[in-house]
Amino acid sequence: SSTEPTPEPTQRPADLLKSVVNNDGVRVAYLTFDDGPTNSNTPKILDILRRYNIKATFFQVGSLISDNPDMARRVYEEGHLIANHSYSHNYKDLYQTEEGFMSEVNRTQELILKITEETEQMKLIRFPGGGYNAGTWGANKQKYKEVLGQNGIYYCDWNALNGDAEGKSKSPEELVDYTKRTTAGHEDVVILMHDAAAKKNTVTALPLVIDYLISQGYEFRRLDDKEAV
Repeated sequence: SSTEPTPEPTQRPADLLKSVVNNDGVRVAYLTFDDGPTNSNTPKILDILRRYNIKATFFQVGSLISDNPDMARRVYEEGHLIANHSYSHNYKDLYQTEEGFMSEVNRTQELILKITEETEQMKLIRFPGGGYNAGTWGANKQKYKEVLGQNGIYYCDWNALNGDAEGKSKSPEELVDYTKRTTAGHEDVVILMHDAAAKKNTVTALPLVIDYLISQGYEFRRLDDKEAV
């Protein structure tokens, strides 16, 4: 009997947002926090998440993991996903060349591996500034997405946000309103927030954001949740 040729393994799209927004009838909220870990706001956010028994995803900056390894470890030990947010978060250093970009991604990935000791962990990055094809580095980012895919690394933007990095500083109430506006009409929401040192109002608003999402029937998952990918 003739043997069937083995089909080539299909490469999953590197764009994780496309996988998690799947309209399967279940409302899911993925809380994501960028630009940590910090000793000021990360622990407060962790305390709130623990109170609600919610697992989230933290896109951490490699240089800050180096500065605050104990805080990065606490994020991991409390059951959250640590993902990659570059080493420097300096757009010029990061996006100028493919070699520079991948060097930062790999350097941060090694730090994450050191903290988690998990070799099987999903490799996931969020582009500082988002992966959008806009601005000075937009075209370069599109090329780097292909390189990420070839290296088995996902990237994930967002489809909702609390606005804590948009324009002028917002009060906790404004952050909650922003979240309500941007999540409206979405069954699955990947919500962008920040645990950087300056984002005190993000901490104050977080329980209100969570209460609102619960009232709307959302359940909470990490971005590497098996249901999602």
